[in-house]
Amino acid sequence: MRLPHAAALVVGIILGASIFIQSSEITRQVPNTTLVMLAWLAAGLLTFCGALVCAELTSVFPQTGGVYVFLRQIFSPALGFLWGWAMFWSVHSGIIAAIAVIMARYIAYFAPLSETAIRMVAIATIVLLSAINYLGVKLGGTVQVALTVIKVAAIFLMVLLFFTLGGRAHQTMLPELYTRDVSIGAFGLAVAAGLFAFGGWHMVTYLAGETEDPQHTIPRALLLGTLTVTACYMLLNAGYH
Repeated sequence: MRLPHAAALVVGIILGASIFIQSSEITRQVPNTTLVMLAWLAAGLLTFCGALVCAELTSVFPQTGGVYVFLRQIFSPALGFLWGWAMFWSVHSGIIAAIAVIMARYIAYFAPLSETAIRMVAIATIVLLSAINYLGVKLGGTVQVALTVIKVAAIFLMVLLFFTLGGRAHQTMLPELYTRDVSIGAFGLAVAAGLFAFGGWHMVTYLAGETEDPQHTIPRALLLGTLTVTACYMLLNAGYH
């Protein structure tokens, strides 16, 4: 896997339904345009700091396994095993299932589906993408790049439409919300909600063993990917407001 594929993997994993869900939660906590943008920026900076840590660790331990390798090498094999066990049986599998169901429900919005059909679409999506990745890193990387380009292009198209056709009607309708005082605790909750939308950025480290020159490629992909996503989120929320 080369740098374009690795960077696209970072961006593609992060960008998803969360940006359309978490924005309302952040606005609920800090109903102020400036604070909303600051909350997203803070979440992006925290994610960037985490990416710097993983970038350094990948340079030291350029092996397939990501966080599992880091925990095993730094602390103990037992801790690495527990992480891997949890990721396989609950965390990653749960995330994959949730994303697949969300996608299926979006499809059902345009083509009405029963609950059973939604589940079948979600399962079929997981099986299809698993098969693509099973066939090889090159094919999986190519599909990932294509999907990432589509998502980024869609976001920039939305931003363009927001800034050219959008208005300020929401502030006219809800003026009391935009004059409410905001506490430090509420701002912290807003940042936490933003961090949820940045989840998954570290997963590129799992492929270090299958990446060309991982000591340089993975860190660059992490930094380029997190900065790209932060820019997308900032632009999209600026368009919302």
